[in-house]
Amino acid sequence: SIIAEINYLRNKYPDMEGLFFDEEVHNVKKSFILELTKSLRHNYCDSLKIDAMCEYYLLDEETMDKMRNSGYYKLRIGIETASEIISERMNLKSKFNIPKLYKVLEYAKKIGLKMYGTFTIGGLGATAVEDLKTANMIYELISRNLLNDIQVSINTPQPGTPFFKEAK
Repeated sequence: SIIAEINYLRNKYPDMEGLFFDEEVHNVKKSFILELTKSLRHNYCDSLKIDAMCEYYLLDEETMDKMRNSGYYKLRIGIETASEIISERMNLKSKFNIPKLYKVLEYAKKIGLKMYGTFTIGGLGATAVEDLKTANMIYELISRNLLNDIQVSINTPQPGTPFFKEAK
């Protein structure tokens, strides 16, 4: 049905250049992405510029190659923090893997896949020293051309979350 929706939009908007998969984790299931990329190519949708929100820890070279070859030009990834302390307090678990992050970013650069990194400042366990680790990482990633765009947000305690309860 995704391909049918894309084709509907292409017919309705003939000048459409691309699309954005605005879902929490577009790449949560590798088999889905591999099937989708195959269908995009098979249905001539690979000429579209596709942008998607993904988790970097789930990406590998095969998936990134398939995405790149089927029209994906940019992936938005939640990096969040460079601090192990904040990562533990935010309960990121496997979502926090700095060596994997660098491997993914370096491969993306190699194949011409743009990367958009999102970060948070002021999360649980944040101190000037811990947040500076994130700021330094942002500087390094940009200076090495491993990120094309960034978004830095202030971590805001939302009602009902453990962060809200602790902040209160």
